[in-house]
Amino acid sequence: MSTWYITAMKESDIDTVLEIENSSFDSPWGLKSYQDELTCRDSYCYTVNLGNRKIIAFICFRLFIDEMHLMKLAVTPALRGLGVALWTLEKCIYLSREAGATIAYLEVRPSNNAGIELYKKLGFQIAGIRPGYFSDNMEDALIMVKKFKEE
Repeated sequence: MSTWYITAMKESDIDTVLEIENSSFDSPWGLKSYQDELTCRDSYCYTVNLGNRKIIAFICFRLFIDEMHLMKLAVTPALRGLGVALWTLEKCIYLSREAGATIAYLEVRPSNNAGIELYKKLGFQIAGIRPGYFSDNMEDALIMVKKFKEE
């Protein structure tokens, strides 16, 4: 396994993030969405880099009081299935808990089997459905929730 590092996303990272974004999502965010996330007080965006600083993944989430809301998580196609997404989400759950979060939630397409399996592996459970959530095709979203245990 190569060494992975997680670092705060910078505006200079956005072009590479958009390449991963466009290869990962049917309805990708654009440049302005990432610029807005980087300036939003409640938003946390990170890149995952190989030892040589090549960006291989990214994650964006928001913290609202005691809630972590996962907004985006994607890995470059060539490195999917190697545990990068699992590692990244575990790191950000840890950071969120340290900041006072007691619960995490996300929306995922029912057709995203790999994502659903990843989230279940981390203890997320399906809590409900948001009808017509995804604007590109009006696909519903599964709401998945993970309550953090006291340690």
